[in-house]
Amino acid sequence: MRHEDSGTGRVYDTDGGYVQAALGLGSWKPYYRFDYLKADPADPFLLPADGIVRRHTVGLRWDPLPWNGIKLEYNFANRDGSDDHGMVLQTAFTF
Repeated sequence: MRHEDSGTGRVYDTDGGYVQAALGLGSWKPYYRFDYLKADPADPFLLPADGIVRRHTVGLRWDPLPWNGIKLEYNFANRDGSDDHGMVLQTAFTF
């Protein structure tokens, strides 16, 4: 991502991406995702910027009905040497 401040002409560059793999086992889908973000700490559009962030996510999605999905995931993030852990439980549906 590239931001340019039209007033000052200063350019801010942020690099990032992710890779994800999943395996469908009927109505169950285990998955893994790796995210990477290297934000320009001076970018006023991304404040507060955490510098380099690496996040690993392991999850399991279950679709009990064709219109409903339930996900449980654990993530581990390293932000410039600081470790964060999190759990997420989510349900989504269509109508």
